[in-house]
Amino acid sequence: MLRKRLIALAWWAAALAAASPAPARAISSATLDIEVIITANLSVEIDGLPTSTAPVHWDAANPNQALASVSSATLRNNSGAVTEAWSLSTDANTENVSTPGGSSWTIAGSTISVGPDQAAVQAVIGSSNTAAGGCPAAAATDWNASYAPPLTPALQEYSSALFADPNLNANGTPDPDNAANQIYAGHARALCWRAIMPNSTSTTDTQVIPVIVTAALPP
Repeated sequence: MLRKRLIALAWWAAALAAASPAPARAISSATLDIEVIITANLSVEIDGLPTSTAPVHWDAANPNQALASVSSATLRNNSGAVTEAWSLSTDANTENVSTPGGSSWTIAGSTISVGPDQAAVQAVIGSSNTAAGGCPAAAATDWNASYAPPLTPALQEYSSALFADPNLNANGTPDPDNAANQIYAGHARALCWRAIMPNSTSTTDTQVIPVIVTAALPP
């Protein structure tokens, strides 16, 4: 009887030892953090240049004439690898090219009421595949839409609701690249414009009406 009890106890002890987890082994780790310090140079170009010129002729016999871009300009995020947000604006006054410092026009904040020595300017953005001659005509209804407000010195951010012309969607999108109004590095869009001339001008000097595209880091 004693022998049987000893055998049973030995079996129980062996079973208990087998069921018990092995003691955990001590471990240690070390980490190398790779800290990426980013040098970000924002950059946007128009037709491959920091500044591009689009000549247009106004016959002053036609007060408040609307003049529109004959061909689209190409906006491109040429920063290298930085995602950007674009905003459009203009200056408070035109630049007198013929006589630097001479008489210029004031930029009006409305395309409906453009008075003496005033001009107004608008812009819309289309897909990068917009045909060279595919910009809206000066009388097109695109310029009456909410997405084509008059440009002012205040920055207005390009979005799917602002400046993106749904009619300029040839083989692409007129919208930014995502819902956060971002434009990825290397991506391009077409830019079209319309300007309203004064109802009376006191200067016949050549005037420049700027359409300014400002790149910034997305918020």
